[in-house]
Order: sequence, then C-alpha cells, then structure tokens
Amino acid sequence: MRLLVAVGLLAACSSPAKPGPTRVERTTSEGTCENIAWSCVGTLPDGSTPWGCIEGNASQTVQYQATCTPEKAGLFALGACPRDDVIAGCTVARGSQCTTTWYLAPATRASIEDDCAKQGAKLVAP
Repeated sequence: MRLLVAVGLLAACSSPAKPGPTRVERTTSEGTCENIAWSCVGTLPDGSTPWGCIEGNASQTVQYQATCTPEKAGLFALGACPRDDVIAGCTVARGSQCTTTWYLAPATRASIEDDCAKQGAKLVAP
C-alpha cells in the first residue's frame, strides 16, 4: 500500500519546466554575423597601430564594452568594424552569440586560417 501511495505522489508531482528554445544567432550568406551591434578595434600596445577588429551582436555588447579598452588597447564603437585593409576574418556563431574577428597586415591568410581552425571558426572574406 505504501508503495502505491509513493508512486501516486511521484506521478502527481509536476516535472521541472523545460527551458525554452535557445535563440540561434544567424550568419549572413557571407558567413559574418547578422545584426552587428558593436565593434572593438584592437591596437598594438602603443595604441597607434590597429591589428584587427572584433564585432558582434547585441547579446555581448556589455561584456565587450567593458573589456575592449583596458585589455586590448582598443577603441569601442556601436556598429560594425571598418573593412579597409582587412585580409580576412573568423566568425564564431554559437547559441545566441556571434562574433567575427577581422585581421589586418601583418597577418597573412595562412595565419588567419590557422587562427580560425584553432577557434572552430569559419574563415570569412571582408
């Protein structure tokens, strides 16, 4: 009898709510992120020469705004990275987050391909 009562109580308990679907950030046909909200131009430690730029969607704006200037000697902006003199980039789109890192010279296409492979990212053209 106790076993039946216990089984009945377990059956009456509601199961935990299942999480809703995770919004997947889409990429454009070129492989870059849709809906670019921010960018951070990374410069060499002297702050004068840019080495590249990272851009992403709104879900990461606060995180990257807080780390852009102090960690990368960067320049934070709302909007996409400039594409002048860009060699190639690496796009990572996972869940609701999407970022593209664009590289300038002296980076080479081969070194960018290696960086993309290490990140599990897609190589993209400017």
